[in-house]
Amino acid sequence: MLCKHSWDRKKIKSRICKQCGAFAPSSGAKVVREVQYFIPIQDEPEEIVKELRIRQRKVNLDNQSYLENRKALVEWIIELCESYKLRPLTIHLSIYLMDQSHSLSKIPKILYQSIALACIIIICKTEQSEKMPDFQELSQLTSFNLKSLEVDILLLVNWKTHITTALHFLEFYCSSGFVFDNEVTDSRICRIAREYAELLLDLCIAENRFLMVFPEDLALTCLAVAREKIGLSQPWNNDLKILTGAQLNSSLYTEILDFYKINFPESY
Repeated sequence: MLCKHSWDRKKIKSRICKQCGAFAPSSGAKVVREVQYFIPIQDEPEEIVKELRIRQRKVNLDNQSYLENRKALVEWIIELCESYKLRPLTIHLSIYLMDQSHSLSKIPKILYQSIALACIIIICKTEQSEKMPDFQELSQLTSFNLKSLEVDILLLVNWKTHITTALHFLEFYCSSGFVFDNEVTDSRICRIAREYAELLLDLCIAENRFLMVFPEDLALTCLAVAREKIGLSQPWNNDLKILTGAQLNSSLYTEILDFYKINFPESY
């Protein structure tokens, strides 16, 4: 679907339509978006992005034991959260909180899974807006005192659990639009591109090599690879540079594209 609203951009300098949230490129192209993204936005889009950028962090981890076990822990978090039908954002925030905890303290290996579980519960309590999981049931997955671990983690991160993940950026740019009507006309293509980007991001967050990449860079690169995957001639065009205010990181793009090809060789 296309944005059908108009406004005087000399008076209203926003690059995004506040009536439906669509990006309005100065080139005259229109974004093609999925219907669920056609919602009014209350805050100035530029302020939303600014706030996201302020809260984003890299994670610096040097605990080799944790790094060796991290992928299995991330996959376990994803599997557990999906079994309870928790939101994708809950998954990403739980993983970030786990990483942050390990970056601030050398946690014994015996506690790895219990810490991961405590992180899920903390995020559910602070961020989850849908049906909450059965905490009593979750507590049966460990012999350690989860409430005590929750307090330890919150003190460790100074109660700062609301941090920007790559998924925050991905959702924002998907809602604004990242495919244009001079490229495709069918909004179903946008859904396919978004699903590619989400899948790729889920794969990337389990990989230690992407820990030191800023969340926004990771999200934008996943979108670029998704655009390439649906057959667009330009993974990153001038309109996207204007929307995001960012150039595509070519080396990261190549690395993630190669990573995708390794995981899904049959698609190439």
